[in-house]
Amino acid sequence: MFTYIVQRYDSLRSIAQQFGTTYQDIMAANQLNTFTLRIGQALLIPNAQTNNYQPQPELVWAVATDDANEYPVAVESEMPIDLPANRGVEISERAAGTTNYTVKAGDNLSKIAALYKTTPDQIKKLNKLTTNVIQVGQVLKVPSVATSNPPPPPPKPAATKTYTVKAGDTLTTIAWIFEVSVEDIKKANNLKTNNLQIGQVLSIPTKSGSNTAPPPPPATTNLTPIYYTVKAGDGLWAIASLHKISINDLLKWNKFANTSVKINPGQKLIVGYKSATSNPPPPPPPKPSGNTNPPPPITPPTPIVFTSKAADKVNLKSLTFTYKRLTLSKSVGQGGHNLVTDVLAVQKMLMQLGFLSSEDFDKEQPKTNTGTVASNTIPQTIVALQRFNQIVADEDNDTAPIKPDSRSLQFMNNAALPLSTTEIALIETARAEIKMQEVSGRQQFMEPLSSPVGATATGNMPNDVRKVQTTLRTLGYTIPEAEIPKPDAIEAIPQNKLINTIAAIRDFQYDRVKYWVGKDYVTGDTDYLTGIVNKNNTDLTFKILSDYTRYTATFTLDNGQSKKVTFNNHTRSAYTVDLAGISFIGDVEPTILDFSEYEKIGLNTDQARSLKYVSEHEGKFDAINSYDRALFSYGFIQFAGGNRGLAPTIALFKHLYPQAFAQQFQQYGIDVEYSIADGDIQKAQLAVFDPRVQRWLRRISAETLLKNDKRLTTLFIKAAYNTNMQRAQIESAVRRYVIPALGITFSKHLKVGDKIVLTAGQPLTLAIRSVKGITALVDLSVNKWIVAARDFFEDAIKVVAYTDGLDTLDKLKTINETKVLRQIVKDGDELAKKRIQSILDSPTLSDKK
Repeated sequence: MFTYIVQRYDSLRSIAQQFGTTYQDIMAANQLNTFTLRIGQALLIPNAQTNNYQPQPELVWAVATDDANEYPVAVESEMPIDLPANRGVEISERAAGTTNYTVKAGDNLSKIAALYKTTPDQIKKLNKLTTNVIQVGQVLKVPSVATSNPPPPPPKPAATKTYTVKAGDTLTTIAWIFEVSVEDIKKANNLKTNNLQIGQVLSIPTKSGSNTAPPPPPATTNLTPIYYTVKAGDGLWAIASLHKISINDLLKWNKFANTSVKINPGQKLIVGYKSATSNPPPPPPPKPSGNTNPPPPITPPTPIVFTSKAADKVNLKSLTFTYKRLTLSKSVGQGGHNLVTDVLAVQKMLMQLGFLSSEDFDKEQPKTNTGTVASNTIPQTIVALQRFNQIVADEDNDTAPIKPDSRSLQFMNNAALPLSTTEIALIETARAEIKMQEVSGRQQFMEPLSSPVGATATGNMPNDVRKVQTTLRTLGYTIPEAEIPKPDAIEAIPQNKLINTIAAIRDFQYDRVKYWVGKDYVTGDTDYLTGIVNKNNTDLTFKILSDYTRYTATFTLDNGQSKKVTFNNHTRSAYTVDLAGISFIGDVEPTILDFSEYEKIGLNTDQARSLKYVSEHEGKFDAINSYDRALFSYGFIQFAGGNRGLAPTIALFKHLYPQAFAQQFQQYGIDVEYSIADGDIQKAQLAVFDPRVQRWLRRISAETLLKNDKRLTTLFIKAAYNTNMQRAQIESAVRRYVIPALGITFSKHLKVGDKIVLTAGQPLTLAIRSVKGITALVDLSVNKWIVAARDFFEDAIKVVAYTDGLDTLDKLKTINETKVLRQIVKDGDELAKKRIQSILDSPTLSDKK
């Protein structure tokens, strides 16, 4: 039985997929009763198909998951921290009136503030923080509990109900649910801020003259509910946005406690109410006032004409899945209908995919051509189907039968097939067409040095000196021939005979080593001495000199042109978590794609102008980052790996342009498996064939292989020169960013002076409609994602609305968008300032509504 050491990003499911077994088997073999794993934990792997696995050096990451179907999330925040500066600091250390607190996993400013009876703002002020972001291991000054004298809490109003906070809850949501004010809840619970913690128990004050249970709108004879049938992939927020209602109304009408309530396909939800009669009774005539003068005529408001089409709905073509291998009429598996024809078709497919043996197929295939098959007569077929659902389809419920038009059936139709010996040989030959030259010190430093080299009185043995000199010269540092020891030299070389060698060591340390000092979350607990290469990996200079690699890849484009690209590992970035990863800026500019290509996708002229501007200010079609937490990011918007934007983008390429996909990826043993729902890619995962283990790797294992095998990395650079790959990237940006950005809604009502503008649930495009405004909205959605983009715009709109007296929805439609963008520049972070100012300065983007 094979033993495996848990690495970062691992989960039971990903480890099972890596070794071709199931997470249930691993749990049984190791007597686990939880899905949580620890880095460094040793696991016995039953039925492992290979033990040819090279674990990476352990990094300071915490692995945790509470669901075998999800990959773990590291508890650290986006930016790594300088851990050595925080070592040895105890909570008990105190300054005058303050205590030092070391941030732990799961902490946030509100939680720490509550612990020390202070506020998040006070902690930020004490520590000169400009944001709410804190890091695991960071040391914060907090007011000493012993010296703080908080005022006595105000008396709580009478409460008859308690409520336990769940994921997704806010004070506003809870207040709407129980029909009380946010301030009443805060007073009842002595809350200083609006921040809540999952599991926190709140006292809900009684609303005078009403029940605490939230009543739906009155179901009178004049009102009937409007129902919506939940589809696969739907969420409460998406349903609320689709029907242009607030999330609070959706919760109230359906008697949901919060947004974490699980909804299922086929479930009917109330999404509004309508009049039960087509001709409602006219309103009663006004009572006579005694004034015989007729009222003055009412001047209708001047209609607002929107000229920009940038905020209009995108006319995007829905994707439709094609079943080329297998279709079913009824369900197959445990508890399925199990029609004979369906069972036989599934058995053949499972055998072709390698999950059902030919012996079990012979035993369990139906003996008749009609009727049904009992579940207990096809046990191995059911087991094979469950293993397929776990390893390939990644189904949440892998014991359920496979159904027509299901995600599992779609994956069975496009899963990467086992390869024959001939096919494997063709893949290896195709990969070898990518010529790869590596320049590094790995060959020289396969064994430790016998002694230090450089500015040291103890060491500088000839063989060691030659190894260091050869590596430095290979990397471009100048060392004259006169300093290279003679072949027959056996005595140590004096320092004064190695002046240029020591200078080259110092230059290399300045260029490549100094940056990594203190970043032991990447390099380990190592340091260096100036001008010296020590004997082994305990020295940072030795470690980097032996591992730093410059890669030069040469390949042939579709037009026959030869192309050469160069990149290196050891990417210097605050987000680096793996020195093996690279950063490649790329050469294929988005300007290469004609403006008409944006319109062909389904964008109108204004939308196309917006996205084209964003694309030309983002990155290159062939850009790659593989050094950070996203594992392998690709393209002009950096579609991220780790089951995020990368796989759906590649799946879109395969779906729309199958011939180009086969030429650019499949012939090299790179594939993508996916399903479609509601006209778009629902779930996708990369599959990469690994000749070392003679099988396909999927998901994180596949992306890790793409990162580590630089020939496979180069294939993505090569593919970006294909026009259809460029089109797929643009369409993926439309689906992943443009459409979500146009669907952003206000999260709350706006307070403008003494008036409340009922904006909650209204589309942000009510106010932002110009090409310039929509470009900024899409740009921030790409760089900051939807929630942050909404917050930037919502905060800026609030300021401008107050300044200009826009206290109704109609007035808000006329808002000066240039003022809004300038407000974002004023209040935003450096990235937002830079991006939005560039848009403001653009002469090609209109600010007309």
